[in-house]
Amino acid sequence: MPKYSDEQHTYSLTHLLKKFGSKLSAKKVNQKLLEIGILEIKTRKSRQKKETSQMLLEIEFNNIEENNKYKTIREFKSLTEKGLKFGKNLINPNNELQTQPHYYESSFAELLKLI
Repeated sequence: MPKYSDEQHTYSLTHLLKKFGSKLSAKKVNQKLLEIGILEIKTRKSRQKKETSQMLLEIEFNNIEENNKYKTIREFKSLTEKGLKFGKNLINPNNELQTQPHYYESSFAELLKLI
């Protein structure tokens, strides 16, 4: 017989806020989770072009080399060690170099109490 996983299902913050009837926005909850150390901001390099005006300002005022003009830094949120009690970091389907936090329904009420 196949072995069944006893791993808990996870959901997005927005989904669980709606399911639990919270009137808080995901943006406000994320900000609070950052403040209390459940989430952290991580960064990755991007190959995407910067906007021309931003690029020209950086080259002009910061003497940035021409070959660095297309590199940008992208930010994303990730659960900290402390936050892994409430969920897990999934690989973002839009970019494998970044994660997206997903939360356990079973501990979400406890998480909401923290904020």
